[in-house]
Amino acid sequence: MKKVFYIFALTCMPFLVSAQENPKIKKKEFLTTDAGKKEAWKGVKQGNKFYKKGDYEKATENYSKALDYNEMYAPLLYKAGISESFYGSDDLALKHLNDAYDFSSNVAFDCQYWVGVAKQHLNRFEDAKRDFDDCAATLDEKGKKKLQNKILLRITQCDLGAGLKKIPYKAVSQLVAGDINTATDEIAPVFCNLDSSLFYGSQQDIYYAKAVNGKFDSPQSAGGLNSKKNDYPANMNLNGKEIFTCRKDKKILHFYKKTENSQFRGLGKIMKKTISISFSKDSSSVLVCTKKGKDLIGGYDIFLVKKKKGKYLKPQNLGEAINSGYDEVFATFGNNDTVIYFASNGQMSVGEFDILKASYRNGKVGKTENLGLGINSGTFDNYFQLSPGEERIGYYSSKQKGGKGGYDIYKVLLLFKPHIILPPLPHYELSADWMKEPPLPLEDPQIIKTMRLTVVKGKITDYDGENCLTAQITVTDNITGKTAQQINVDKDKCEYTVMLPSGKNYGFTVSSDGYFFHSENFDIPKTSNYQEITKDIKLLPMDPGSKVVLNNVFFDTGKSDLRAESYGELDRLAQIFKLYPNIVIEVSGHTDNLGNRQYNIQLSQKRAEAVREYIISQGIEPERIVAKGYGPDIPRDSNATEEGRQNNRRVEAKILSN
Repeated sequence: MKKVFYIFALTCMPFLVSAQENPKIKKKEFLTTDAGKKEAWKGVKQGNKFYKKGDYEKATENYSKALDYNEMYAPLLYKAGISESFYGSDDLALKHLNDAYDFSSNVAFDCQYWVGVAKQHLNRFEDAKRDFDDCAATLDEKGKKKLQNKILLRITQCDLGAGLKKIPYKAVSQLVAGDINTATDEIAPVFCNLDSSLFYGSQQDIYYAKAVNGKFDSPQSAGGLNSKKNDYPANMNLNGKEIFTCRKDKKILHFYKKTENSQFRGLGKIMKKTISISFSKDSSSVLVCTKKGKDLIGGYDIFLVKKKKGKYLKPQNLGEAINSGYDEVFATFGNNDTVIYFASNGQMSVGEFDILKASYRNGKVGKTENLGLGINSGTFDNYFQLSPGEERIGYYSSKQKGGKGGYDIYKVLLLFKPHIILPPLPHYELSADWMKEPPLPLEDPQIIKTMRLTVVKGKITDYDGENCLTAQITVTDNITGKTAQQINVDKDKCEYTVMLPSGKNYGFTVSSDGYFFHSENFDIPKTSNYQEITKDIKLLPMDPGSKVVLNNVFFDTGKSDLRAESYGELDRLAQIFKLYPNIVIEVSGHTDNLGNRQYNIQLSQKRAEAVREYIISQGIEPERIVAKGYGPDIPRDSNATEEGRQNNRRVEAKILSN
């Protein structure tokens, strides 16, 4: 990640950075044995150097070496936890900080505060609030002076986060598909309509990647847009021929224009102490985020620049309706210039930075609201921009759990209806990089027939609905057999959202350790419209009697030959046999009640046997799988309707013993 993250932290997030202590790691106390002590102490010294500078990536790397030697020393655990909280894993940050507090409750007066921060980053808002309350109760006068205001802000944020958990999402997000995201920071994504490419900042330079077959290809350096400094893209016009970039260290905006040979030519500096810029559709108004000016309200504020008689006037602060005593950054116009999207780390955030939305009319800012937990988290969410010409689809960077590391780039779908919905642009097909959902054991499969984009969302729990589960969702293109999407759902978050573009037949599988997988089939025609489906998934334990419907096993009408689209589902079933070497499963075929009963029983038996033969061909012992055809005798729905009869035509897998 190099300088990218900590420069931003030091300049744009003083609230977060200034609180932590610097407990001394004493050599005589830390070094307990001779073996490995030289390398361990080197890790401590190097870690301390980078910790002091705010380079938490390198601090984390070095402290981890020291922890391999001694993982029971509180000052080291504290510093390693702080470093992980800024750069690495929030789960690991929480572990280190809890251990530090357990080994020495007085390791630092703010240790419990940082335990709360780690929990807040993980969206554990109620737990975090308790830690902040407990920390506040132990502060002396010196501690109150340093932390009290910060604790009050974080409690306010946690209350907001807990409230947002109870309401529907206003937006949903997912990691972009392809090779863009890495273990380092990827920030400030800007989509270019000209060639369906995404520009972004990473490792001090600007890169771009083109959209190919539903995902982004290998990133390339943006060449002429880069300097020897920290660069990231700030804005691009609708036709993709003009781009604004920012030199991150100096906070200076630069302007580039594409030449006839598709190279960008620099046209000079345009603003200092400014980190972003956004133009209205007619270029009569400009939003800039800057620390420059006598009328600043907080750190970075959002200013409006109006155009009059062909000239831009002096920037005017948009006031307390949108700016706070904290930082409001990366503001952009949206929804036909009637909305301003921006990031803030103030009281409207649930964490370090959140994406917010403010209504805007005639130069006046109206209601401001948080876009919710479908896009925001208790950690860093920033750099949101709608794609040029779009009102619902955009990109942003987030440090939330589940990414590749540091800031990662996510694609966003806004779920509220804008005033104007424009035709989809070329990058719309990248909806294939969305995801986050499953279906329920023995619930009706939802065959979707009328939507251009289907959003499926809900919770994943055990069958009693009491415990959230860590699960993996896999979406397969049933025609090609290729995995279209794959995502991990954390039990702390519990909720998922999956986006399925139209025109494909999807196999949809949810799996979790110790539970029977659950599958659904989504067959979405090209002519479909937008639709949202809420579906809570309850997974069955791997116990005798548990059964699932194999919704992605297909036969032609009246036949028992497996269609090729079935192989992905059956491969997953075969994997269950490999994971549980003693398991015995019955595969049962079922039909509706139309036609001759005996014929239906025979057909269902042949279909169950076809599934059994396929499983055996995957190296599974024949005695571990039983085939049984029940025909119409065990319906799961009414046979009075076509929908009910379709639900009754199915193949199930039932655990007989394990």
